[in-house]
Amino acid sequence: MIKSLLQANGGLVSDESLMSILTDSDKRFRLAALQSSNFMPSYLQEFNSLQVKIYNKAKEIENAYESLNKLATSDSGKNKNEAYENAKQDTESKVKQLKKELKDLVEEKKEWLSGAKTNEYIERAAFEMMAEVSSVFATTNFIKFAEQKTKEKYGEKATINDATDEDLEKFKEDWVKYKESGYKDDLEIAFRIFKQVNP
Repeated sequence: MIKSLLQANGGLVSDESLMSILTDSDKRFRLAALQSSNFMPSYLQEFNSLQVKIYNKAKEIENAYESLNKLATSDSGKNKNEAYENAKQDTESKVKQLKKELKDLVEEKKEWLSGAKTNEYIERAAFEMMAEVSSVFATTNFIKFAEQKTKEKYGEKATINDATDEDLEKFKEDWVKYKESGYKDDLEIAFRIFKQVNP
């Protein structure tokens, strides 16, 4: 059922297929940029969320018709009474709106599949990879992270050379936790700030 609804609305695109679309032109750079980017899980999540929205919207349309059909086969439905006619009008109005929303979602998906969103995501990946630019806006690598942690522990004038081996081990653990939790959000915010400063 899920597959058929997705197929009917241009669905069923694997992560690998999406990567291929996003990296089609200038493949070597783009593939390296995207695959090494911490934004990549966000791209895939965004696309997969779009697929879920398409499925849910198609399911809403299907459910609206099913409800109307149940009413049509009930006694009140057979008599075409006022309640049925009102329900029919409401359903038609609701389905019209749902179909418009579904069409918009499918159009957005076509943008993804045409590669139209590629440059936007390549720009994000490049921002992250250029540490000299991105580090002004966010902590994007372990060295900067360790320097920041050293300053927090030993004062503003401290350098990474002031950190002990134990400190560095702890910083590594903290870095891994940060990369799994707030890093992507911080990076996205940093990218937006960067774009506002450099339109």
